[in-house]
Amino acid sequence: MLDTDLKENLYTILKELGLSPQEIGLYLASLSLGSASITRLSKHIGVSRPNVYKLIHGLETHGLADFSKQKKYQRDFMVKSPSLVLEKFRRRKSEYEQMEKEVSLSMPELLGLYSQGAESSRIKIFESKDALTQMLIQLHTEETESPTLVFGSVEYHLDVMKWGGYEKLVGERVKRGIELKMLLLKSHTAEMMRERAKEELREVRFLKNKLPFHTAFQVFSKKVLFWQPKAPLAILIDDEYIAEMCRSIFYGFWDKFETD
Repeated sequence: MLDTDLKENLYTILKELGLSPQEIGLYLASLSLGSASITRLSKHIGVSRPNVYKLIHGLETHGLADFSKQKKYQRDFMVKSPSLVLEKFRRRKSEYEQMEKEVSLSMPELLGLYSQGAESSRIKIFESKDALTQMLIQLHTEETESPTLVFGSVEYHLDVMKWGGYEKLVGERVKRGIELKMLLLKSHTAEMMRERAKEELREVRFLKNKLPFHTAFQVFSKKVLFWQPKAPLAILIDDEYIAEMCRSIFYGFWDKFETD
């Protein structure tokens, strides 16, 4: 018998692969029963024999069964291994990630065809560390697009927020399931962020062979935050054209610097 959490995870993966709830039910039932006759399957899942055949055909279409290839006198049904399901899911996920990158890189061109209407860019300047900390927490409360992106140096982040503000910000972001992708200059703070990457929902890669600099930008759904630690100040620009330009720049570098 499948563990409840495992069954739910497998159900979600099969749904992502395009199976209907009835096809998923047949797949999960077959895992529990093993090789079984159509009559036994029909009774087990409470579906008529003709409809069981239709569901089997659906699983064959998804490459998860080979029932129709069997000889008639060997007509017991069994689905293919869950390892094949995982392999198909990984391929699908990889395809989605590639599409996301390609669309992201093309977004400035796409936005050129799209009008924002009468709404103009909005710019806010933060010179107070407390105000900047509150704004960051608010952004992670209001902005729901995941992941958000960080590019550059993060040494100034902890200086602004202090440890208490940083923990509050991370807690709010993790609670909402918003991931970070960070392409950073290597530093003590950056190393710490990578060490805590898994529990704090972030993926960290390091910029290599680049001249050092002290600034950074962070991209949300339609906003970009530019950090200027020397002033010190931060500039928040609410403009989807600029956000997508920065997102395109980020992903243009992201694949060049794989994890170690």
